Amino acid sequence: MNRLPLLVTIALVSTAALAQQPTSICNPRPWDNKLSLQYGVPASDSRIQSMIAAVQNPASNPALYDRMQRPTGINATSSSMTLTYDPIQEPSELGNRLQQDSQLAAPFSSITPLSTGCGTAVQTAPVLRLVEYYNGALNRYYLSANGDEMGWLDAGGGGGGWSRTGQIWSTHAPAQPVCNQPAYQPVFQFYSAERHAHYYTLSPQECGWLRTNNGGWSYVATPFGALPPTCTGDATTPISMFYNPQDPSHRYSSNILISESMRAQGWQGYGVQMCVTSLGN
Repeated sequence: MNRLPLLVTIALVSTAALAQQPTSICNPRPWDNKLSLQYGVPASDSRIQSMIAAVQNPASNPALYDRMQRPTGINATSSSMTLTYDPIQEPSELGNRLQQDSQLAAPFSSITPLSTGCGTAVQTAPVLRLVEYYNGALNRYYLSANGDEMGWLDAGGGGGGWSRTGQIWSTHAPAQPVCNQPAYQPVFQFYSAERHAHYYTLSPQECGWLRTNNGGWSYVATPFGALPPTCTGDATTPISMFYNPQDPSHRYSSNILISESMRAQGWQGYGVQMCVTSLGN
């Protein structure tokens, strides 16, 4: 079972991801995570071969691998190479970094982000059930959109003590426009080990700021999709965020009574942060 976002494994954030120099914004199109580098020299050129070797075995030349912005894969042909990156990294910014390294960029005639194509048939984006959990001992809330994870939490996983609050939404997985409809944007999930708290943002800019400035927050995943807080079209259900300044943590709600209760307890309201399809059951 894939339990990457789960509470007990949250600290096991990819060491490769931690070693990266984060891009200033997160990638709003995680399905597009490649750069195309067209050769301006023969493929046998030692510089080309050194770069291929560095990606295939980073330990062989860690300095070069770092300068290449730590790609996770490579596909090299006689005329070009395609570099694959962690989907959270914004590819245009990575391409600019490579181009600004004049020695690294010298063997190439162009360095451009590679957009992922799709078939002509538009597919329906997967529907997700988003469920809120609460742990009374920790006084923490958590959102899950993973069926396996929900079963695990219900059975006492995550250290035990997690129970469903009754807040449930229907939403979609993040989806590529043109290929999928509706095209929901990725929601970026963060975790703070110090606070033992989770935070969710739809903003690539805020996601980038959290990764760059850290402040104790570690990026985890994009567990579900949503749309910006205009709540029109397919996504008509607003989700607001509340913050507890006495015991730093966040909660998300669409329920007026819950919202009033949170304010009465001293939680600060930050308004609508995202929109999903509907309330669930």
